[in-house]
Amino acid sequence: MAEKIKLSRYFFLGIFVLIADQWSKNVAMKEGIATINRAGTLGLQLTDFSLLGLSPNFFWLLVSLLIVGFVVVSMSKWRPEERNWGHLIVAAGLSNLIDRLFYGGVRDWIDLPLIAFRNNLADILLLASIVGLIMSSYLFKKDYESRDETGIKR
Repeated sequence: MAEKIKLSRYFFLGIFVLIADQWSKNVAMKEGIATINRAGTLGLQLTDFSLLGLSPNFFWLLVSLLIVGFVVVSMSKWRPEERNWGHLIVAAGLSNLIDRLFYGGVRDWIDLPLIAFRNNLADILLLASIVGLIMSSYLFKKDYESRDETGIKR
């Protein structure tokens, strides 16, 4: 039962982050400090998809949908610690998908030091969640390898 509560907390944290990201982007747009990144993801400016016959926004929309869909489908096979990060990855991905659907690109407004491109809260959460997922997969791997098929430690 405690595991379900823990997963619910991360799910609701993901919902909160999605709302906070959308709100911060709206404020940044009203203040005139946001730009719409129509050409990339996570601040990358990759624009030439002429060989595929796709507009950059449609290409990144398709890529984002595939990634979010893959994470949602595969999360059922992940360990609980990994699913926690998965909820946050999905929330960040959905927030940027909302931007692509309604604004034709992702609204970026945060200039990070030492990085030459702009981001938003969803991008930062996405990167942090991927790092967290990799770390939890590595750190908890030995713990799960020492359990039997019922989940009890040997």
